[in-house]
Order: sequence, then C-alpha cells, then structure tokens
Amino acid sequence: MMHQYMQIKREYEDCLLFFRLGDFYELFLEDAKIGANVLGITLTARPRGKDGDIPMAGVPYHAAEGYIAKLVSAGYKVAICEQITQPNTKEIVHREVVRIVTPGTLIDESSLRPKEHNFFLVMAPGQHACGVVVVDIGTGDIRLAQLEGEDLLGNSLRSFLDTFHPVECIVSPDWYSDPTIIERIVKERSINLFPYDAWVSDKTNLQEIINTYINEGEYSQLRLDESPRVLEALGNALSYVTHTQKGTAPHIKKISWHSSADHMGLDSATINNLELFEHARDRSTKRSLVSLLDETMTAMGGRLLRQWVRAPLVSVVEIQERHDVVDILLKKPLLRKTVRKTLSQLYDLERLVSRVSLGYGGPKDLINISLTVGKIQELFSALPKSESATINRLVANSSPEASQLAVLIGKTISIDNSGSVDYSIASGSTESSTPFAHSFRRRRKPSLILSVAKRKKVDWAL
Repeated sequence: MMHQYMQIKREYEDCLLFFRLGDFYELFLEDAKIGANVLGITLTARPRGKDGDIPMAGVPYHAAEGYIAKLVSAGYKVAICEQITQPNTKEIVHREVVRIVTPGTLIDESSLRPKEHNFFLVMAPGQHACGVVVVDIGTGDIRLAQLEGEDLLGNSLRSFLDTFHPVECIVSPDWYSDPTIIERIVKERSINLFPYDAWVSDKTNLQEIINTYINEGEYSQLRLDESPRVLEALGNALSYVTHTQKGTAPHIKKISWHSSADHMGLDSATINNLELFEHARDRSTKRSLVSLLDETMTAMGGRLLRQWVRAPLVSVVEIQERHDVVDILLKKPLLRKTVRKTLSQLYDLERLVSRVSLGYGGPKDLINISLTVGKIQELFSALPKSESATINRLVANSSPEASQLAVLIGKTISIDNSGSVDYSIASGSTESSTPFAHSFRRRRKPSLILSVAKRKKVDWAL
C-alpha cells in the first residue's frame, strides 16, 4: 500500500495527499507532520519493519471538508485520493486523485461566505501587456481584462485586484519567482501564489482548451485572438479548473470582459477610507457601508451588490436603468413585497448548480434547484410589463426550459411528509422516465444530470 501511496504522491508533490483508507483520510510522512501541526490532530506512526515507523495522521472522511478548509486557509493545496474499487483479498484497492482543493477552488458552502465571491486569478504577463483572468468556480463567473501601459504590474494590477479581491494567483513557472509578482501578489496582498506546471503557451492548444467550454461563436464574440495575453491567461485558467476538478466544469459559461472604461476604479486606500466593506478601526463588516446598503434577500444578490460597490458604473444610461427599476419598486409597495417574499425563498442557485455540475452535489441539492427554479418562474409571472427596459429584458430572457428541469427532477426525487429526501424514484414514475435516478441508487456522482439536461436542451443559466 505504501508503494501505491508513494507513486501517487510523486505526481502531487506540491499537495498534501489525503489518502483514503476505509473510513479515514490518512496523511503520511512529512504531510502527516504538517497536518498534525495545522489541524491539531494526533501524530501517530505506522510500523515499517527494520526502517522504523512511518509518521501518519488521519481524519474521518465524513468530517473531511472542515479539515480540508483549514489546511487550505493555511495556504496548502490538498489532493483528495479516493478508493475507486471495492476492497478484496486478492489485490490492493485501486486509488486515484479525484480533485485538488486550493484556496480559489473551494466549493464547500460551510467554508465560503455566502455573499462574497471566491475568485482565483491567472496572470499572463508579456512585454507590452498582461492578461488577467479571475474565475469563481463556485458560481461559474469568469472576468477577463488586459492591462496595458508602462506600469503593467503597478497601479493597473492593483486596481484589478481591488475590484475582484482574489484569494489565489496562478502564474507560469517562469514567472513564479519574479520579484515584481511576489511584491504585488504576496507581500502587498497576502494572496496565495502558485506556479502551474502544466502551463500552456501554444495558441492552438489554448484554443482547444477554451473550445471545450465555449463554442466557436462565443469564442469569436470574445475576440480573444486580438489579445494573445488574455487568450493565454484564459486558456490556462480553464486548464487549471480541469486539472483541479479532474474533468471539465460544464457550468462555466459566464465569460465576459471587465473594462476599466465602464467602471470607476477604486483603489484600496479609497475602499478602506470610505469603509465600504470593513470598519476602519476594528475591521468589522457590521459597520461598513455595504452592510447598511445590503437589503438583498439572496446570496446571489449579495454577491452582485458587492461587485457593484467595488466597481461603480460610469455610464449615465446604465445608471439611469438601475434607478428606473428602483423607482418602480418604490412606487409599487405590493409588487416590492411580492418580489422580496419570493426572493427570500430562493436557494443559492449558482453554487447549487456548480456543486451538481462538478459531481459533489446530492439529491437534496437537486431538490433545492427544482424548488428555486419554480420560484423564479413565479417571480417572472409576478413582474408586469413595465416602463423599465431592464425588467422587460429580464422577463423576456427567462427560460421556459427551466420548468422542464424542475419537472425532470421531481420525477426522480421526492420529499416525504417528514421533509426527508426520498432517494428512490418518485411515486408514479418509471425508471425509463427518470434517466438519472439510477445514478443515485448506485451512489454515483450526480453530474449525469448535466448530460441529461443538455440532451433535453435545458438552460442552466436561467
């Protein structure tokens, strides 16, 4: 078994390896010493004959997420190695790494702040431009920007970091030891900086990676060929997602440009002096400006509000559109009350879809998706035709296929009278009508739902 462990560990030398042994994840050798120190767990030993003992430390698999989050918050990467085959007496259990958890790829809800994004940053510096991309794997959001000018890694980068506040930065091995990168990312911001050993520079390979996530039309619309540094950053960001999740992330579709011309840049001094997100004295969020503004009813709305505060609009037309919506809801208290009541019943759809997409969700996540989709359809029905172009556009862009998704989930999973999730096929349906019901019976990853949704042309973006 230790031979198998060492083989896998050699592939993930930069990670702490959580090695599944029955009901525990075990850490060995130097990893065990680090784990015992950071997690405050007992350091034990495994006999290895004449060579002495092997240091080891373990945590229960059912409570692993909390321990993993603690290690990640301390700046470590964790590779999760699972048992793939059933134990038997004839041969050793086959194991493989199923995901890598880093500060920027955490998706466990208990480890994330509901109303804040968890971005990781990918940088591709060049002589005259620097491509920067931020990714929130928990919501599927990706923002692109190209930094230009003489001070590429100076004020332009600082402004971008102030806007998105990433928790992790990925660069090529060549740039990992660059003193300017270290100064801006590590010393000034205390952002976790990691090299990506599988960094890709070839344009054709980058295009192939990107085209596994978006189609050719979307690729052309982004005009990435005109910004080679951004193309390199985006390609490697998506490659990094695939590498850490051990597969593509089908929910990642929202790729857009962030333009400094469309938003007012706020530097860290301004953000701190205005106490936008933290009180100046005690760093408490309770007495900040955003805490006073935040009357949002959902985690999704809270994240959007914080992005609006970090990057205020400069377009008079767009500002007026927002004001029009506010004006309508102020003048119609009954409509406002209905909207707020409906929103209060929504789950965090973005993060639910992400969990299911990546194969970490369970039946209860699907039930919550179904309930949320149904409430969103109610919300659209409650919104009358309005003089607000924003409201009309919102209703017009609603997806009728989303209702099909709710019905499809309802045919597969039901909730009994006590409120417990019934993992079996719902009453009155047949297995042929529930294409993913069998996956739960076999305890497989529910990512099969996405393939079903795609075949039935269900719009996950709603």
